[in-house]
Amino acid sequence: MPKFDVTRPRQTITAGLILVMVISQGVFIPAWAGEDLLSLADPPAGWTVAEPPRGAQGHELFTVINGGAELYVRLGFARAVFASYQNPAGKSINLEIYQMNSPKLAQEVYTRKVGDKGQPADFGAAALFEDYYLNFYKGPYQVTISGYDTDKQTVEGIFTLAGLVDRRLPNP
Repeated sequence: MPKFDVTRPRQTITAGLILVMVISQGVFIPAWAGEDLLSLADPPAGWTVAEPPRGAQGHELFTVINGGAELYVRLGFARAVFASYQNPAGKSINLEIYQMNSPKLAQEVYTRKVGDKGQPADFGAAALFEDYYLNFYKGPYQVTISGYDTDKQTVEGIFTLAGLVDRRLPNP
């Protein structure tokens, strides 16, 4: 008769509990090696991280953007990262990067998010800046960068961060 090792189930339960605790705290676990979305959330020069970046996969998105998650999940959302930044003058900007299951789905989300007003910008495959929101997509990624006002510092921060993220995203 084989011996039963009591420590094995205890180790498995402990590992499972640690994983649940890590996920519930919003720590992002990359879906596959080499693609860590958190590295895309490094702040632009002159800005600091106001809140630690937070990630979401699958239906976790509903706990992060209650009310807006439906579109992403329905269209084929894989994972996302969210970050907030502040400059010394107290201006704030927010970053949202959504990795969709294909470039076509990222384009679909982008098309549904942008209005018919705004100014085209030179980021990703297509970008539009309206008031204090910039949306663009590149490959399977849809990116939204927003501020809380149209102040020059806020808008410059939005465009600086968009340039950094665009350069950091892998080319399709």
